[in-house]
Amino acid sequence: MSRVLATLLSVALCWRAGICAAQPAGEDDLPARRGDYLADVGRALDRAWQAGERARAHLPDRSLGPWTARLQISIAADGAVREVTVEASSGVPPFDDEAVRSVRTIQRFPAPPGELLDPASAAFSFPFTFHAAGRQLPQYTGGALVRTSQTQSWEIGSSVDLERRATALRGSTAIPAQAAYHRTTVMVTAAHHLEAIGLVELQVPLEAIRYRELATGTSTEASGLGDVSLHLHRFRRSGRWSSGYFVGVRVPTGATAAMPLAGQALPTVVQLGSGTLDPEYGACVNVQVTDRGSLSACDHGSIALYTNAHDYRDPYAFQARLFFAMPFLDHHVSAQAGLLYEAQGVARWQGQELASTGHHELFAEASAWLSLVHGLSLRSTIELPVYETVRGMQLADTLRVMAGLSYDFDRR
Repeated sequence: MSRVLATLLSVALCWRAGICAAQPAGEDDLPARRGDYLADVGRALDRAWQAGERARAHLPDRSLGPWTARLQISIAADGAVREVTVEASSGVPPFDDEAVRSVRTIQRFPAPPGELLDPASAAFSFPFTFHAAGRQLPQYTGGALVRTSQTQSWEIGSSVDLERRATALRGSTAIPAQAAYHRTTVMVTAAHHLEAIGLVELQVPLEAIRYRELATGTSTEASGLGDVSLHLHRFRRSGRWSSGYFVGVRVPTGATAAMPLAGQALPTVVQLGSGTLDPEYGACVNVQVTDRGSLSACDHGSIALYTNAHDYRDPYAFQARLFFAMPFLDHHVSAQAGLLYEAQGVARWQGQELASTGHHELFAEASAWLSLVHGLSLRSTIELPVYETVRGMQLADTLRVMAGLSYDFDRR
């Protein structure tokens, strides 16, 4: 009887102190006790884990994740942290440092069960993985209008842009004429982040244009390399706000026709390049309006400074986009919806303005972004015209569809 009372008193005292010595357990119980103990350790580390806030302060020009760091942790018999080492780095030192800090912050873990201790070191060692899901939406490189700082080294991609014009307009009124203009652009892109400069992006387009005018039987086709673009992007992030801008130049690598117009009833510019060195610019501002949703405003423009060898000058082009984005499935999927405003100036040929150029247009736009596996991302976009005014008599947009794949070498 006295032995039973002594045992009960011992159990009560050790429970009160919170440092009960491990009780012997059979071999069958060992995996369960290990799992239970690691679950207790995980809950303690979750309370100390502040990777997002701390890493963001150290990396203002980088996307937040996804990052994974695996540590090797050694805990003494009394629960004190004996050793912490980075076994597999996330590739981002501030993230690794925060993982180590989280372990060191906890002065004493629950005492590990005695049967888990290594007899030689009187400590329990185990690997523990820290993971932070990507906070940036899966973005596609090559879209200068909505480019974000996603990569830390290299990113490559390609996209297909299908543009169709078939509605004949005079001003903003449809006229009884039939023609079709189809433009297909396959864009191959590469982006590389340079520490002291920013993100350098190269865009190489392969294009095919087909124009057919039913009234006169005119049919024109052109295909080949378009004008190559080189952009330099810079980014800044502060709290809920982030912004970026780019400057660049469009290099005249696309073919230009001696006669830039095709068709008689509805003359249209059909050529792959401008033949001039055209500056480009753009900027984006993004604000996190809810815990999950963000609102962005972006613009993108290009300017033709002089005429080409065929006495033709491209019009200026300007786009402005306002859209709302909402991520799903732990930021692996994002849906975007908004409006795109596009303005294009009047082209000049042989010193004369071309009345078949120049328009203002408003599109309704919807996009879906999907992070497939590792660094592979998929984008799809559809644009439908809502309102358009044109200068003179010309074709108006009826549909535009885009899709693309990109691969970020930093996302493992």
